[in-house]
Amino acid sequence: MFSGKKPYGEWGIEEMLREILHDRYTSFETFMVFKLNTTADGFTDVKEALEKDTGNARDTRGQLITCLNSMQAAQHRTHGFGVLIAKNTCRLLRVTQVAASGSPSHSTIQKLL
Repeated sequence: MFSGKKPYGEWGIEEMLREILHDRYTSFETFMVFKLNTTADGFTDVKEALEKDTGNARDTRGQLITCLNSMQAAQHRTHGFGVLIAKNTCRLLRVTQVAASGSPSHSTIQKLL
């Protein structure tokens, strides 16, 4: 057991991004997708309907799939990680060869810029 660290599930968005992008995984393979409008976020925070059903949302999900497929086709990786930033909201994404999961939308991205 590591001492001095709380479980990742208890981390805030700033702590996660700092750990992943700056401190711990400097050679970490990931991608970031930036959208100028929050309507382009392809997901919701509602468990019964996780995907938005709009043209912009479908396009964003397609772009995310293309990025992950390219990354996994070019390298032997079992997991893909990404960050989706839609205007002032942020989601962390984790994708395996059989499933995908994402964090709830965080509106604290302005604190990071």
